[in-house]
Amino acid sequence: MKNRKGEKIGWIGGWLGSFSWVLLLAVIFIVQGRGTQGYYGFALFLIAAFLMMTLSPWRNPGTSYWQLLVPFYLLFIASVVWLIRSLGPQAMEWFRWWNILPLLPILIPLVILGKKKWEDG
Repeated sequence: MKNRKGEKIGWIGGWLGSFSWVLLLAVIFIVQGRGTQGYYGFALFLIAAFLMMTLSPWRNPGTSYWQLLVPFYLLFIASVVWLIRSLGPQAMEWFRWWNILPLLPILIPLVILGKKKWEDG
């Protein structure tokens, strides 16, 4: 198998970027004195970093991409729930379920990559 350095950088950089908002908000919560919310956010980011390395496609070459992506999507949902709970009742005043619709494009990789595997090239 040829060296696929760009894909590896994309996987790591993409997931770090996707969960960087969690780390940033966790630090903000800690600085504001809301340590519990901050530590939960920090834990979510660490879980994402752990998943990023353990569920990387080059370490699981025979696994379909959709199976590698689903845990990240579940963690992303957990992160959104953490944020809403951390912001408190005032966050629910502006939140409407249709606000989630712009997030639907993040599901595109599940459709595009689907059953492809790392070993497929």
